Amino acid sequence: MIALEAVQLRRLADDLLRHLQVEDSVRVMDVHDLSDGAWTIDFEDRWPETRFPAFALEVQQEWSRDQAARELRMALRDKLWICPRCQQRARIRRVVDLDVFRIDCARCGRFEIEHAELDRLRLAHEDEGP
Repeated sequence: MIALEAVQLRRLADDLLRHLQVEDSVRVMDVHDLSDGAWTIDFEDRWPETRFPAFALEVQQEWSRDQAARELRMALRDKLWICPRCQQRARIRRVVDLDVFRIDCARCGRFEIEHAELDRLRLAHEDEGP
């Protein structure tokens, strides 16, 4: 296995942002190596309705490039409120005291979805490949 480096991780993260079609509002700020061999990738999100204007995602030392891409895509879909149906940005809110999310998507409309179904749809998109 070839260890990932900062330049590779930055390029990978930039490619994922393009894949998710959010490169106009989200950018990679920096990549840091941690003392345990893992990496963090710092992101900035300028989308007007973002809940995380700045956030970091961790990449484990033992992950292959493919595994790192998969884990980052899954985390970005969650952090950036990617609609589980059409894969466009949407507003996603958890319904208080329920395991249900309310999604307000410009393309798909407004709907509610159970957490397990949300995870299933995200995994289905992931299994389709990048």
